[in-house]
Amino acid sequence: MNRHNVIDGYLLEEKIRLQVSLLPGVIQNISTDDGIKKHFNDNTLNGVDNYIQFRNFYVLIQDKWVAKPTSQSQAAQFLQCVDKIREKLGNNLFLIWACKTPPSRNAIPDLNRKKVKIICSDVSVDELAMSVKDYIKELVDTQKDAMEIDV
Repeated sequence: MNRHNVIDGYLLEEKIRLQVSLLPGVIQNISTDDGIKKHFNDNTLNGVDNYIQFRNFYVLIQDKWVAKPTSQSQAAQFLQCVDKIREKLGNNLFLIWACKTPPSRNAIPDLNRKKVKIICSDVSVDELAMSVKDYIKELVDTQKDAMEIDV
């Protein structure tokens, strides 16, 4: 991976954090590897780039800004971290794989099995971050409607 992709990857994490912070109901929004490890007191959590907490649900995001498809092992690393976090938070998790290039054909079935929403855009880091925010906004609206029905 070249240095430019690494810089754009960190930029994508931060852009997602900033976009999501504009949504109503955000309680916590962490977009650093160290921040997530510290929050969960677990130094083995290396596969989640963004953690967002709302009142009644959580969103975990892995983002990749690279020109080649991400591998099955990278997807597996994310899913292993998700499983560890699920043990602490329960099942009210929504999962997102945000990427410049779609995951490899070997990774897609694993992500689909765990109901990971795959969001791809190779236009720009800003465009991908906005697409992630728009999807999370749909989740917020859906969860809000569900809470109003339950009341």
